[in-house]
Amino acid sequence: MIMIILMIPVARLLFGKSYGTNACIISIAASCIPMYARIVESSLLEISKGKIEAAKSIGSTNFQIIFRILLPETLPSLIRGFTVAVIAVISMTALAGMFGAGGIGDIAVRFGYQRFQHDVLFASVYVLIVLVQLVQCIGNFTSKQILKKRNLI
Repeated sequence: MIMIILMIPVARLLFGKSYGTNACIISIAASCIPMYARIVESSLLEISKGKIEAAKSIGSTNFQIIFRILLPETLPSLIRGFTVAVIAVISMTALAGMFGAGGIGDIAVRFGYQRFQHDVLFASVYVLIVLVQLVQCIGNFTSKQILKKRNLI
């Protein structure tokens, strides 16, 4: 919520208004992109320096090191990190509904909370929980499949 409030002047500058879907996209991107960049950095730091040095010693270019060593070695970790980032985006978009962005968050606040329709509020929460669990299962499954494929070859 703080990031949405902090990004109000930027949204107003870019879109002419400080509420709505486009305005909230700015704050969601401003908070999720650095978080995912940090996850990518920590995944890349897991690679042992010996593998990179071995690739350099046989004459690999930086492009080859990135696409033949770094990405294949870190892909399961990158997918798990991407899963965490998608779940964070789901969380932030639900919160952005309070600022006119629409979606499940808007339904939960406008109908469930403000009109005291607790069934709508709980249904919104259940939909978010199912969505998060679905994203988590897909991310875990994809990561495990890549690990299995890599270990068999």
